[in-house]
Amino acid sequence: MLSCIKNILCCVGLLFAFSTVAATGSAAELTTAPKKNIRMNIFILETMELPLIQQSSEVFQAELSQLMPNVDFNFITANAQGSMDKATSLITQQLTNGPPLSLILSIATVATKALVATAELHNIPMQFMVVSDPVAAGVVDAMEQTSTLNITGIAHVIATKTKLHLLSQMTTTPLRIGLIYSDYPSSMLAHKEITRAALDFPQFTFIPIKFKLATGQGAQTTNQSRIVTQLQRFRDKIDVLWIAVGPAAHDLELYDVIQNSVLTPFIFSEDERVVAQGAMLGVMCDEYIIGRSTAIISHKILQGMPPNAYPISQSKRFIVALNVTTALDLNIVFPSSVLSLAKNHVYH
Repeated sequence: MLSCIKNILCCVGLLFAFSTVAATGSAAELTTAPKKNIRMNIFILETMELPLIQQSSEVFQAELSQLMPNVDFNFITANAQGSMDKATSLITQQLTNGPPLSLILSIATVATKALVATAELHNIPMQFMVVSDPVAAGVVDAMEQTSTLNITGIAHVIATKTKLHLLSQMTTTPLRIGLIYSDYPSSMLAHKEITRAALDFPQFTFIPIKFKLATGQGAQTTNQSRIVTQLQRFRDKIDVLWIAVGPAAHDLELYDVIQNSVLTPFIFSEDERVVAQGAMLGVMCDEYIIGRSTAIISHKILQGMPPNAYPISQSKRFIVALNVTTALDLNIVFPSSVLSLAKNHVYH
């Protein structure tokens, strides 16, 4: 009888152990799971609500958490709604009322300019991403140099000459390209750079189409209306459209809005999702390139590397996206060299 009782108790014990492991993970997982023995607060300041900004931020957070599994990250996110004043206010509020920070990350130009303007208020390491021109944003005196501030980052906008060179490989037909841009800082800079670079590509005539960028609640609809109004004035003077770097380039509703009003094809977009919608060509960094490259540098900073020891550079990685249907509509045939660059980013 005593032997039977012992056997029963043994089986019960094994069943309990199995149930415990099944509920919480395998025994190996329990012993190898990393302990999060360090807590770090990271303040992420987004310029405005755009898919590229939010998705790049999400990739950054996921990648950094994987690179530093022992760290319990507290990502504090704020959005400036496109306002420099609000961006500055959000930074000062966080410095005054928030927890001690290990890093401040700004996303896009306005947030980065606000970070530069408030840099003297603290000694917290700083980093930026999704900025087209760090020099114009006041981050550094020249590319490939380190900043005099406690900041670093990568410019994730590809050089205009690279874009125009690819386009020139596709067509020698003269084109009147409507260049849509706004008074947003990076968009103004893009207009100047495109105008300057186009001098080396005489077959492309860029016709500037400027609109005033609205910010805050309802801004997307207002900006779409302003762009369409301008396009209606220029519709007989242009063959195709190119939307310059800036918020409008990542408005995923704008393509359909324009096609439903003026029917002018997009020859270039800064956003792969717009190429999937119908823009013929895109040369850009996507959210995965942006988020991962930023997380790699953040990992080094959080391990002790001073940000201003890391030169501010242009992204060496980018993707080429193509839309075959739009190319055929424009009587353009993609050369094999360009198709090979696009790989899995070809749309119909």
